[in-house]
Amino acid sequence: MQVLRTDQLQTIEFALAGMRATYNAFQVEPCEFTGIPEDLSALDYIPYELPIAPEYAAGSLAFSLAWGHVLVNSFGFSWVASDDCARPKEFAVQHDSPSVLIFPYFRLLEITQSSGPRESPAETLWFETIRFMETRAYIADGWHPVVDAAHCPERLGCPASTTKACQRLIDTVPEFYGKMSTYPYAWARGKRWIELTEYAEQLVTNHQLANR
Repeated sequence: MQVLRTDQLQTIEFALAGMRATYNAFQVEPCEFTGIPEDLSALDYIPYELPIAPEYAAGSLAFSLAWGHVLVNSFGFSWVASDDCARPKEFAVQHDSPSVLIFPYFRLLEITQSSGPRESPAETLWFETIRFMETRAYIADGWHPVVDAAHCPERLGCPASTTKACQRLIDTVPEFYGKMSTYPYAWARGKRWIELTEYAEQLVTNHQLANR
């Protein structure tokens, strides 16, 4: 695999610009699709709430490029392709440590065309990526705020109460990250530790009540 050329990267930027303009024309909560984790929530808002043409809905090329842009901008991935003639549908995102290679268009198409749950495909695919790494190696630093709070609190300046709540959540609730949407990313970036602590504790409580 090789890093994308400048003209290939411009194809991605063009797709993002079109999505940005179309999305914001509806005057919902603004989203610039800059590649922050909360963009995943905005992507999942499109198929169910906005009458946008198929080129911007789940399973479309533009949707998949915006999804990959989050991984590249926020999680240390790089855009790559197998050769110079690769089409945008064949662009992949690659992470070296741990080693991960994902073809966003085809993975999202697989989700949207399968008979399983289709809600929130953007968030679903990201959390599937985390789940894949958890079962085979480890979740890299920066991939999920709860894991970071539990494993490297000193680096984050995370209070002991948050560390304790997040570790309890990891130990108690199976696939905790799949229950948390992308909200923790916003809290961690703003260091709103009280909110993250309270939410983690509430998820544990809800899990225990449901499994008594």
